[in-house]
Amino acid sequence: MASFENLEERLRIFANLFLVSNKLQVTMDKRKSDITSKQWFVLAALTFMDQAPTLKELSQALDYSHQNIRQLVNKLEEKKYVRIEKDQEDQRAIRIMLTEKVKAWEQSHQEENQEFVDEMFKGISKSDLKIIDQTLEQLKQNLGDLYETI
Repeated sequence: MASFENLEERLRIFANLFLVSNKLQVTMDKRKSDITSKQWFVLAALTFMDQAPTLKELSQALDYSHQNIRQLVNKLEEKKYVRIEKDQEDQRAIRIMLTEKVKAWEQSHQEENQEFVDEMFKGISKSDLKIIDQTLEQLKQNLGDLYETI
């Protein structure tokens, strides 16, 4: 296994961001569930959106390509977690709607999901969580700025 301990601190953080992201995805996907971590992320985003988004709006909100969002939404539609409907005002656009199955899934997995989050953040103080949150927000902003210049 690669060791990053001798790297300059910013490079070590850079490497750890990839490692944490991969570990999170693998760990979530390994859990006994019928949805993947990426599918869960789409459902979570849909839950918090004010209205059913178009594919374009969802891909922009999650920083995923249109093609990736389309594949994820298609899988979720096959599993009956979402349904796709034509937009009433723009027949070219489609909107992604949550189904009742999402609520049932959330209720049946609520305790397990809470335990997962508790375990993932165990040993991290509230003050450290605040710093992590602020730092990740700044990194996200910086990366957005970089993306705009490319």
